[in-house]
Amino acid sequence: MNKAIFQILFCTVLIVSCKETNSKRTEQKTKKTQSESHAFRMPEFKPFIIEFDWYNSTGEERIFRLTNDSLFVYNPKKSSEPVFKTDKLPADSIKKIEKINIYELKTDYTSPGIRDGVQIRLNFTKQENTRKIQLRNYYQKELSPIIEMINEIVPTDHKFWYDKEWLMKYTPKE
Repeated sequence: MNKAIFQILFCTVLIVSCKETNSKRTEQKTKKTQSESHAFRMPEFKPFIIEFDWYNSTGEERIFRLTNDSLFVYNPKKSSEPVFKTDKLPADSIKKIEKINIYELKTDYTSPGIRDGVQIRLNFTKQENTRKIQLRNYYQKELSPIIEMINEIVPTDHKFWYDKEWLMKYTPKE
């Protein structure tokens, strides 16, 4: 019986010893992997896609597709191909756009008393979440950097009317 107890104890000690060794190896691999990951870090990447229609009471319309690295402009009345495209976007503007918290925005911004004028329908996708936002003759401070950047980049015939001072006059104070 002593021999059987000895064998059971021996096997138990052997199993526990093996588990501790495996545990230490795993811990060492984890530490090594963590230290390697500290040495090389991927750059922070916050992708977004903003697609919006801009149209006014005269029937002008443009469709814009903006990502963190490119801009495409379409004129749906003329062609399904982009009428303008670029991958030269100002980094400071992109950083401002990346900081926009789409969850804090309302889905509709309308200046009361103005029926026609500037209408913007925005689909803002960030980290796989999409927020649909409408701007109707309204100056929205958080979204303004998007519109201003686009108007700085595109040629004159693709710019759209977005007069900040005029819109602010008719935008209700919040």
